[in-house]
Amino acid sequence: MGSPLLRPVAPRGGVRTWLARRPGRGLNGVCLAHRVEPAAVEAIGALRGLRHPHLSRTLGLATVDEHPHVLTALEPRESLSRLRDRLARAGRPGLPLPVVLRAAAQAAAGLAVLHGQGATHGAIDARRVAICYAGGATVLDTALSVARGATPEDDVAALGRLLLALLHRPPEPVADLARRVAEGGFTRAADVAAALDAWRLADPKCAGVDDAQVQRWMVRSCGARWAVWKQAADAVEVGPRLLDGLATLLGAPREAPILPGR
Repeated sequence: MGSPLLRPVAPRGGVRTWLARRPGRGLNGVCLAHRVEPAAVEAIGALRGLRHPHLSRTLGLATVDEHPHVLTALEPRESLSRLRDRLARAGRPGLPLPVVLRAAAQAAAGLAVLHGQGATHGAIDARRVAICYAGGATVLDTALSVARGATPEDDVAALGRLLLALLHRPPEPVADLARRVAEGGFTRAADVAAALDAWRLADPKCAGVDDAQVQRWMVRSCGARWAVWKQAADAVEVGPRLLDGLATLLGAPREAPILPGR
């Protein structure tokens, strides 16, 4: 059998990354494969059984060309950094406050579970928190960052810095909460999730925002990109044309060769 690697995409956290084939139909038959160092294999393997709606899912490890690769699930999503940049190009100042607070609270909930497993992320920023087209937020690159040696407190402070970077003219209580998180006023991700949810659910403009509303906002905001994700999600088989489309969505290098996946 040939290599499962199909299309090169933008590196994740400096790690060479590919679209890869896995058993399954439609989008379930495609995943991301990231080349990792042998020293990280044991720590990454411990995450294989970890399932949480707000953490990227580690499918397992595979050896390709004698190098270990970690396989992660692929689902329709956009990173907060890409969403922010798209809105900026459209002349809009930032992401809606309900979307930011909800995504941050969900990311904090995911980090709390990761920390409960004795692992840390170590690279939380706007590129590594995404909103899925189903409406929920997901922390990306969990397996890639697990061996960085960061502390849970580092992850929490990084989430606070992310909030400060994304908020546009927020209410002062929200800005104050984000500053306290960024400056080490919270040490547990679960406490951050609880604090954000408490404020969000008490605010009439934020309390009623659910997955369905975020999903509609994603479809409006992402246009043609959503059309490609939807085609892949609905396809019985993700063929070469859709693979090229997905690779483009994921930032395929222009100069990279296209491999004949088998």
